[in-house]
Amino acid sequence: MVGRTYTTKTVMVDGSRIDVRQVAFKGDDRVPIRVAEVIRQARRWLLVALEKTNASGFTRDIQAGKFLGAGKFDPAVFRHFFLQDPTPGILASVWRNLAIINAGLSTSFGIKIRTMGARGSVNPYYPMFVRGTATLGQRKFGSCSINAGWLDDKDKWGDQLHSKGEIHIDMDWLFDDNAPRTLIHEGGHKFANLWDVAYYDPTTQAYKKVIDAGGAMRNADTYAYFAKTIALVADQRAAKRAAAASDETLNLSSLFG
Repeated sequence: MVGRTYTTKTVMVDGSRIDVRQVAFKGDDRVPIRVAEVIRQARRWLLVALEKTNASGFTRDIQAGKFLGAGKFDPAVFRHFFLQDPTPGILASVWRNLAIINAGLSTSFGIKIRTMGARGSVNPYYPMFVRGTATLGQRKFGSCSINAGWLDDKDKWGDQLHSKGEIHIDMDWLFDDNAPRTLIHEGGHKFANLWDVAYYDPTTQAYKKVIDAGGAMRNADTYAYFAKTIALVADQRAAKRAAAASDETLNLSSLFG
């Protein structure tokens, strides 16, 4: 396969250098600005999810039948995506993986934007001596990457990984409202070595294939949809509180104005 030639434009996103790469002569001037917007939104969703899964006193709250700090969220939200109860140990593991993804997306990294047959992807690379089925382009000399953030350095088939490539996002999908969710998904692959065990279907609100709790803990789509859902629920609750406070102010104004 003939390799693509990319041109790079660097944008700063809250102090992080992001190298936005587009295929030469097929670029779009809107892309770097949109990439920055998507990264900021993805980071915000992750920060909300981190706050809720690492809330102070969450062990006490769980024991009291509450969820994610001060009882603001129903355990069913967690069970729906992770297929198990949010025990302190499980929550700690989920928090760790969310933190790894957030840390990765908060550093400087490269992202390739092009027309592709999927919403996003991250290429795996293998040592020269591993995986006879891997293409030559997927094999690399040298020692394997030692990334302290990865759950391990193997793929879901048990083959040793050398490293992960850059995040790719489809050009059209970049401008979709769900692009931040896809960025979290692909960040899960790149930074936390999460897998594609099963994709989640938001229409049916179910996974598209059978997946168990262990698989959900390693599944990129699980973390992406969970982070988005938790953040949107938090936004809805904040909006309701703001509206209630506004109504109360209006009522007081009418009473004492």
